[in-house]
Amino acid sequence: MSSGNSLKRITAVLFLAAFIAGSACGKQSQASGEGGGGKPEPVKMSIRYISSNTFEIRVPQPPGNEVLVHRFVRQYYSNTLAYGESQHKTLVCADVWYPNSIYFDGEPECIQGNLNFIYLVNDKVAGFENEGCHVGAGHGCEIKNSQLFYADGEAFDPSTNFGEIECEEFRVVLDANCYAVDVTQEGHKSGRALLKLDSSGNPILTAQHSYDALYKPDNTIEWDNSLTIHRNGLQFKQAHGGMLQGKAKSFNMITIGDENQSTNKFVYNADHNCTITPIGNCPKFDVNRFHTASWVKMFGKGITVTQTMEQPAPRSAENYLMFIFYSGASSDDSSLDRCKVYMQPMRGVDHFSTANAEIFDKGDILRAHLKRTIELN
Repeated sequence: MSSGNSLKRITAVLFLAAFIAGSACGKQSQASGEGGGGKPEPVKMSIRYISSNTFEIRVPQPPGNEVLVHRFVRQYYSNTLAYGESQHKTLVCADVWYPNSIYFDGEPECIQGNLNFIYLVNDKVAGFENEGCHVGAGHGCEIKNSQLFYADGEAFDPSTNFGEIECEEFRVVLDANCYAVDVTQEGHKSGRALLKLDSSGNPILTAQHSYDALYKPDNTIEWDNSLTIHRNGLQFKQAHGGMLQGKAKSFNMITIGDENQSTNKFVYNADHNCTITPIGNCPKFDVNRFHTASWVKMFGKGITVTQTMEQPAPRSAENYLMFIFYSGASSDDSSLDRCKVYMQPMRGVDHFSTANAEIFDKGDILRAHLKRTIELN
C-alpha cells in the first residue's frame, strides 16, 4: 500500500471517530436538557404574601398565559355576648385561616375554595335549643387550636411577610374547635355566628374539626376531613363533609355519580331566576331531598371541576348530595347566581324522617376523604 493511500485511510478513520464522538456529545447534551429534548422542569406553584390576613397560591397553566389562584383569608372576629341578667362577656367567635375562593388571574371568583366540615344541629333535641345555624369556617364559631402551613415540607407563617415561595406541594393542617351557635343573640347571622354560652358564661364545645389538605400543581386538592363529637345526644339536621360551589358565570351543567349519572343544566335569566333542566332521561335534581352519590362534576366553558368523597366502613356506602341554587333575583345581584352542592356523610332530619336520623355521643368521629380536580380546556 502506498504512503498516500495510508494517509488518506488514516484521515478518514479520524474523521469518522470525530463525527461519532460529536454525535454522542450532542445526544448527551439533549438528554441532560441542554438541547431541549430532556425531561421538562417540574411545574411549581407560587405562594404569595398579600397581607397579614391574606395569601394566595398561584398555579401556572400551560402554555403559561393563565394562572389559577387559590386565595386564603384569615377569618377573625369577637363579640360581646349576654348570658344572664346584666351579665356580658367579650369572646373570640371565630379565628381560622379559610381557603375562601378559587379564580383565574384577573377574574372574579369562579369556585368557592373551602375545606369545611359544616354542620347544623337539630335544635329540637333537649339541650340544643336555639342552635339552629350552620357552624364551620366561613360561618363562624370555629376557633383554631393549631393551623400549620408547609411548602415542600418546610413550615412558614402566612401572617408574616414571607414575600413569595415557590414549591411543588402546598400543605395545610388544621385542628380547630367548633362551638355551639346562639341564634338569640342580637346581630346574629350565618356568616358571623355567635357563641352560645352555658349558665356560667362559658362557650359550649360541640365538635373538633381537623383536616390535612395537599395542593398540587396538577390542579388537584386532596384532603382528609374529620369531625370529633364533644356532646352527648347530638343529632344533625345537616352535616356536610364537603361542599362544591360554582358561580353561574363559570358553570352551567352538573353530573352526579348516582346509578344514572344524572345530568342537569341550570340557567339564570336576565332577572337572575334559575331554570333547571334534565339532560336526556335523567331526573330533575330535587332540592328538597338528598341524592345518593359519592361524586359531583360541574361543567362550564373552558373548565370542569370534579369532587369526590369517600368514607371508611361502616359508612362507605353512605354518601348523599344536596343541591341549593342561589339567585340574585331579590337584590338584582348577579354575583349571587351560583349552584352549591353539599356532600353529606350521614342522614339528616331536614331531608329524611327523624326516625332515620342518628344520635351521636362524645367521642364519635366522622371521617371523609375528599378530592377536587380542576380541569381547564
